[in-house]
Amino acid sequence: MMLRLRRFVPFLKHRWERLGLLGIGFLLALLLVLLTQLADRKINTSTKKSTIPSYQVLLIEDQSSSTRSRLKVRIVAPEARTARERARVAMTAAKQIQASQVSDDPDKPQYEFISVVLEAGEKTAGQGFALAVAEYAPDGRGRQGVMSDDSDNQWQWNVRSSKARVNPGDADSLQKVKGTLEKFLKQ
Repeated sequence: MMLRLRRFVPFLKHRWERLGLLGIGFLLALLLVLLTQLADRKINTSTKKSTIPSYQVLLIEDQSSSTRSRLKVRIVAPEARTARERARVAMTAAKQIQASQVSDDPDKPQYEFISVVLEAGEKTAGQGFALAVAEYAPDGRGRQGVMSDDSDNQWQWNVRSSKARVNPGDADSLQKVKGTLEKFLKQ
């Protein structure tokens, strides 16, 4: 075998030259494998998910008055399990629904106030088993709008959510949800 190698590479006359070349080739192959492993490594090693669970709209109801345009929306999001996830789902739904309700004037939204209620289940919607409520007033004037001068009612977001664990098919767990909404955000 060495004779064949000498025939193909006549300038490598000594054994140490041939072994040195073989060693360099081996090191280059090893370096190539290590570099590909390094390139495949993920830059962000965080395992925490920042996605918001999906939701389904059950009901959209116009509750406008002569002084303020209002929209009430009922949704379900079975994947939202914690109070934070429930609040984020309700807030996301409020912003998306408000943006989708287009008016003739692009500077003025069709609805000045959106209320999103995250229900415990489809069958129990509207029966008081709310897991989160997000009230969104993009103009910062709260639920009442220009009628109220009370600074306590001048907000853009008023969000409450529940930490209660619920099984939509279990009547006992649904009863435990009532009255468990806690303030999540008011600004």
